[in-house]
Amino acid sequence: MKRFKEENVYIYLVDDNEMFLKVLETKFKNSTNYFVQTFTSGEDFLDNILSYPPPKKTVCIAIIDYNLTTLENIDAKNGLKILKTAKEINKDFEFIMLSAEQNHDVEVSALEYGAKTFIIKNDNAFVRLENNIKWIISQRILDVRKKHNTCSQKLFFATFVIVLVAILISYFAGLFN
Repeated sequence: MKRFKEENVYIYLVDDNEMFLKVLETKFKNSTNYFVQTFTSGEDFLDNILSYPPPKKTVCIAIIDYNLTTLENIDAKNGLKILKTAKEINKDFEFIMLSAEQNHDVEVSALEYGAKTFIIKNDNAFVRLENNIKWIISQRILDVRKKHNTCSQKLFFATFVIVLVAILISYFAGLFN
């Protein structure tokens, strides 16, 4: 069974709230072996994934806050724009959208742009993040298995056809001798 080692899971945390970001980072580092990187702006995150693409055969999950504007950066792109741009940069990334407020329109848009889920920041947010990350990893393992099974089926079919053709050639060659 194909498994992803925790070291091959990259978690990118993008949130303008440095305190919340530090709490999440500490919780992930204390409870997992995931590679964790934090960013206080979506633009820094985008620059990073452009400059330092993750290694192949990793599961990359970006957890992005919706509201990324701060007093220092009032022109910051919101999480939806960051998600959309990041998806264009690397289609293999998985995304989880976070928000302090529940907004159905933002939630629907996030899912349409490719987020796997939308999580409200509350006391249960970390547990929900952990569960969703495990689900994303499980889905990736299933995708790898499906791809492997498809290749195995094609190989079996090709071998079957070759053997069948060889038998038919042998049979008909015997008829003409």
